Amino acid sequence: MSRFHVGWRDLSLGWPRHTVLKGSTSKLDLADWNYRVPIVGRTGCGKSTLLYALSGMMHIMGGNVRWAMPGKRKVEWSDSETAKARRQKRELRSGAFSFAFQDSALLPHLTVGENLAYP
Repeated sequence: MSRFHVGWRDLSLGWPRHTVLKGSTSKLDLADWNYRVPIVGRTGCGKSTLLYALSGMMHIMGGNVRWAMPGKRKVEWSDSETAKARRQKRELRSGAFSFAFQDSALLPHLTVGENLAYP
Protein backbone atom coordinates (compact mmCIF):
# COMPACT_ATOMS: atom_id res chain seq x y z
CA MET A 1 0.00 0.00 0.00
CA SER A 2 1.36 3.42 -0.90
CA ARG A 3 1.89 6.08 1.73
CA PHE A 4 0.38 9.54 2.09
CA HIS A 5 3.07 12.10 1.18
CA VAL A 6 3.27 15.80 0.57
CA GLY A 7 6.43 17.31 -0.77
CA TRP A 8 7.67 20.52 -2.28
CA ARG A 9 10.76 21.42 -4.28
CA ASP A 10 12.32 24.88 -4.57
CA LEU A 11 9.06 26.31 -3.17
CA SER A 12 8.80 30.08 -2.97
CA LEU A 13 5.69 31.79 -1.73
CA GLY A 14 4.46 35.00 -0.25
CA TRP A 15 2.63 38.17 -1.03
CA PRO A 16 3.52 41.20 -3.17
CA ARG A 17 6.73 42.75 -1.79
CA HIS A 18 6.94 40.11 0.99
CA THR A 19 8.43 36.68 0.40
CA VAL A 20 7.58 34.22 3.19
CA LEU A 21 9.50 31.19 1.91
CA LYS A 22 12.20 31.06 -0.75
CA GLY A 23 13.62 27.93 -2.39
CA SER A 24 12.49 25.44 0.27
CA THR A 25 12.52 21.69 -0.40
CA SER A 26 10.96 19.15 1.94
CA LYS A 27 8.86 16.00 2.08
CA LEU A 28 6.48 14.72 4.77
CA ASP A 29 5.14 11.21 5.12
CA LEU A 30 1.88 12.03 6.86
CA ALA A 31 1.42 8.44 8.06
CA ASP A 32 4.48 8.96 10.27
CA TRP A 33 2.56 11.80 11.96
CA ASN A 34 -0.73 9.90 12.26
CA TYR A 35 -1.99 12.08 9.37
CA ARG A 36 -1.90 15.19 11.57
CA VAL A 37 1.05 17.56 11.35
CA PRO A 38 1.35 20.43 13.83
CA ILE A 39 2.68 23.65 12.34
CA VAL A 40 3.61 26.12 15.04
CA GLY A 41 5.30 29.49 15.15
CA ARG A 42 4.91 33.14 16.02
CA THR A 43 2.10 35.20 14.57
CA GLY A 44 2.98 36.36 11.08
CA CYS A 45 5.77 33.84 10.41
CA GLY A 46 3.95 32.17 7.46
CA LYS A 47 2.14 29.13 8.90
CA SER A 48 -1.18 29.92 7.23
CA THR A 49 0.53 30.97 4.01
CA LEU A 50 2.30 27.58 3.86
CA LEU A 51 -1.01 25.75 4.43
CA TYR A 52 -2.75 27.80 1.75
CA ALA A 53 0.05 26.96 -0.70
CA LEU A 54 0.13 23.24 0.14
CA SER A 55 -3.65 22.99 -0.18
CA GLY A 56 -3.63 24.73 -3.55
CA MET A 57 -5.68 27.67 -2.28
CA MET A 58 -2.86 30.09 -3.04
CA HIS A 59 -0.72 30.59 -6.13
CA ILE A 60 2.92 29.74 -5.46
CA MET A 61 5.67 32.07 -6.62
CA GLY A 62 8.10 29.32 -7.64
CA GLY A 63 8.84 25.62 -7.41
CA ASN A 64 6.26 22.86 -7.18
CA VAL A 65 4.04 20.98 -4.72
CA ARG A 66 3.26 17.26 -4.99
CA TRP A 67 0.76 15.11 -3.11
CA ALA A 68 0.73 11.30 -3.28
CA MET A 69 -2.15 9.46 -1.63
CA PRO A 70 -2.97 5.78 -1.14
CA GLY A 71 -5.29 4.52 -3.86
CA LYS A 72 -5.19 7.82 -5.75
CA ARG A 73 -3.04 9.34 -8.39
CA LYS A 74 -0.42 11.95 -7.65
CA VAL A 75 -1.39 15.60 -7.71
CA GLU A 76 1.28 18.13 -8.65
CA TRP A 77 1.32 21.82 -9.53
CA SER A 78 3.82 24.59 -10.03
CA ASP A 79 3.92 28.35 -10.41
CA SER A 80 2.88 27.96 -14.07
CA GLU A 81 -0.15 25.79 -13.46
CA THR A 82 -2.49 24.36 -16.03
CA ALA A 83 -6.25 23.80 -16.12
CA LYS A 84 -5.52 20.16 -15.21
CA ALA A 85 -3.58 21.27 -12.10
CA ARG A 86 -6.43 23.57 -11.03
CA ARG A 87 -8.90 20.68 -11.35
CA GLN A 88 -6.64 18.33 -9.40
CA LYS A 89 -6.23 20.91 -6.62
CA ARG A 90 -10.03 21.20 -6.31
CA GLU A 91 -10.29 17.40 -6.08
CA LEU A 92 -7.55 17.30 -3.45
CA ARG A 93 -9.26 19.91 -1.29
CA SER A 94 -12.69 18.30 -1.60
CA GLY A 95 -11.62 14.79 -0.66
CA ALA A 96 -8.22 14.49 0.96
CA PHE A 97 -7.08 17.67 2.68
CA SER A 98 -8.32 19.87 5.49
CA PHE A 99 -6.90 22.20 8.07
CA ALA A 100 -8.22 24.09 11.06
CA PHE A 101 -7.09 27.53 12.11
CA GLN A 102 -6.44 28.39 15.73
CA ASP A 103 -8.43 31.60 15.36
CA SER A 104 -11.40 32.50 13.22
CA ALA A 105 -10.54 32.34 9.55
CA LEU A 106 -13.59 34.04 8.05
CA LEU A 107 -12.88 36.62 5.38
CA PRO A 108 -14.70 39.76 6.53
CA HIS A 109 -15.44 41.03 3.00
CA LEU A 110 -17.36 37.84 2.10
CA THR A 111 -20.79 36.63 3.17
CA VAL A 112 -21.16 33.44 5.23
CA GLY A 113 -22.11 31.50 2.08
CA GLU A 114 -19.14 32.92 0.16
CA ASN A 115 -16.79 31.99 3.03
CA LEU A 116 -18.12 28.43 2.98
CA ALA A 117 -17.82 28.18 -0.80
CA TYR A 118 -14.34 29.75 -0.99
CA PRO A 119 -12.26 26.56 -0.50
